[in-house]
Amino acid sequence: MTTPAPWAPPRRTSLVAPVTLTAVGVVLLLVASAVAVLVVRLFLGLLPLDVLDGDGDPGSGVLAVIGAPGSSTVVLDADTAYALYLLVPDEAAHVGLDSRPEVTAPDGSAVDVRDAAAVSLNASRGGMTASTVAAFTTGNAGTYTVAVPAASVDDARVLVVEDAEATRFLSGVLGTVAGVALLCVLAVAGLGATIGGAAWWASRVRARPSPATPAAPR
Repeated sequence: MTTPAPWAPPRRTSLVAPVTLTAVGVVLLLVASAVAVLVVRLFLGLLPLDVLDGDGDPGSGVLAVIGAPGSSTVVLDADTAYALYLLVPDEAAHVGLDSRPEVTAPDGSAVDVRDAAAVSLNASRGGMTASTVAAFTTGNAGTYTVAVPAASVDDARVLVVEDAEATRFLSGVLGTVAGVALLCVLAVAGLGATIGGAAWWASRVRARPSPATPAAPR
């Protein structure tokens, strides 16, 4: 008479690997979300958001507003670069000043005025456009006089704004590009790991045998 082998429960498939893969995917997606927030903040930091407000009027970053033609005095810091923005309606964004603005230092000496700022930017809001048309760098701190020539459009104004540092702007651009690249890698890897892990997890669950009850001996 043959003795039947002792009954043993079926071996259940482990879920450790698919659960781990799914968890890694979720973590990568969370990291990608944090990187996305940083990239957006870095990108917004490159934009001249303080030059114009929502209505197209001079924003919080404007130190002086000068009619074209006209002149005004403004207190400026020492050894600092400043940009001059020409503010005109959007339809006249292609126009410029008739000549180069003139800047006089506190001691009465002429300040060298460049035709372009270190970082030339445009800001358009509320039907108005502000574009950089000149720049200069201060020597000593004090009251400077800025004389603006006429423009090719009526009611044009020139805004005095602290100029963005070229190296800092370039670093911001490169950082934004690198952040976008990292975001894409993290998002693709995280999404792939999450979907793949979840599918693997589900297939393992379906493949696991249910516990069987041994038959009663006869």
